[in-house]
Amino acid sequence: MPVLSDNIRGALMMMGAMCAYTFNDAFMKALADEIPLFQAIFFRGVGAVVFLAIMCKMLGQLRFRFPLRDWGFLLLRTAGELGGTFFF
Repeated sequence: MPVLSDNIRGALMMMGAMCAYTFNDAFMKALADEIPLFQAIFFRGVGAVVFLAIMCKMLGQLRFRFPLRDWGFLLLRTAGELGGTFFF
């Protein structure tokens, strides 16, 4: 099996990301009539965390040791993600 170039691998990852976004949007619109908005957002978040944790574990990239100087950036990013989700 030939080794994929970085460009091909990047293009495949982009296509996968676009498919994931489309499926996420379709499922959120389908669930919007069935369950409350914040419950749907919660379930989407849980699903994303589980998926990313499995993917990172398989790739050997799952780690939780961050330098002390990075904790402020992590908290700032978390606040930004929460704000973006809430105001979207």
